[in-house]
Amino acid sequence: MSITKKINSPFDSLYGQTTAKIYLEQCLKRKQIAPAYLFTGNEGIGKTTCANFFAQALLNTKQLELHPDFLRIEPTYIRNDELIPVSMAKREQLSFKSQPLIRIEQIRDLIRFSHQSPTHSSKLVIIIESVASMQLCSANALLKTLEESSNCVLILITKSKESLLSTICSRCLSIPFYPLSSSQLEMVLATRDYPQITQDIITLAQGSPGGAIALYNHLQLIREA
Repeated sequence: MSITKKINSPFDSLYGQTTAKIYLEQCLKRKQIAPAYLFTGNEGIGKTTCANFFAQALLNTKQLELHPDFLRIEPTYIRNDELIPVSMAKREQLSFKSQPLIRIEQIRDLIRFSHQSPTHSSKLVIIIESVASMQLCSANALLKTLEESSNCVLILITKSKESLLSTICSRCLSIPFYPLSSSQLEMVLATRDYPQITQDIITLAQGSPGGAIALYNHLQLIREA
């Protein structure tokens, strides 16, 4: 009797989002990769996680941030003429009065990166998080890249398509992401060492694991205060 070996999907550890996973798995299986994807849906439901898994599969790596053919763009703050990414600000518990933006300098870096040749892969891969936070000049510069770039795969992440230029949306394959069920959300929280989060918080989070964790941490700060 022959035993069929299960082929692991790069999205095995992503909870929910069946539509996105099936579509992206087929793209990889058939080697039909679009120049640009647009991941849309509420905050904290797995868009960035899925984008990371997709980028890892495209570049055949687990060390995404160290790969020479990968670039991540995220909103930044400005401090003393230095751009501070949102992730760094959270990690170092920095506070700013202004809203973080994707700035024209970052898109210029992206354009320079997109014009180089891949060194270890067939394509360059770029993830742009919170793409709706782009300044108008940044959005226009990105549109030019979407029109001209031939050796890149861009993955744009946003909450809503309505917040972007229609010309940008029209040049991307749009993939919707949906809120998780309560059971899926509970499983995600357990894997992230948050099994103590109550059902009340899970209900308030409306299918967003990231939202549930943020609410829980906020309540802990209030109790400590």
